Amino acid sequence: MHSQTPAINWQPKATRLSFALQMARLLLCILGLGLLAACNPPKDEKALSATELIEAPTEDGQVPVLSLQDSVYDFGEVTAGTIVKHKFSFVNTGKRDLLITNAQASCGCTVPTYPKEPIPPGGKGNIEVEFNSTSRVGNQNKTVTVFANTQPPTTELQIVGKVRANGDEGPVAE
Repeated sequence: MHSQTPAINWQPKATRLSFALQMARLLLCILGLGLLAACNPPKDEKALSATELIEAPTEDGQVPVLSLQDSVYDFGEVTAGTIVKHKFSFVNTGKRDLLITNAQASCGCTVPTYPKEPIPPGGKGNIEVEFNSTSRVGNQNKTVTVFANTQPPTTELQIVGKVRANGDEGPVAE
């Protein structure tokens, strides 16, 4: 009887392990490139990015114009703890898309909300401002600075009025 000898792999174990690691790395690189390609959809050549809207040179003075119906809202008198809300309406009366990039309040008690999408020429929008009068007794004058691709690049909105303590008598206007 002849005994069969088992097949012997003459490659050292370290070489086989190194080859397996190289193949695993190659597979991970291919998967990573596939994910990157899938996450980067093709760009619409007609649509401008937010950065391009802000940094694009103006032609013949054609810039977006943020035309407000009113820039100051007087809420009158309210009782402390009242939440005052107001919508500042605007129209883009310029010749290019208007992009509001930020709206920043002068105080943490005031929160602005603004449209994130570009407003085309002739388009309308609202900037909503909410003022929380809790612990704000007395005359109030809160400012919201709106940053956009306009000239000048900032526009100021104001909410003014008087907050009275909870026990005070008098009319309340909301």
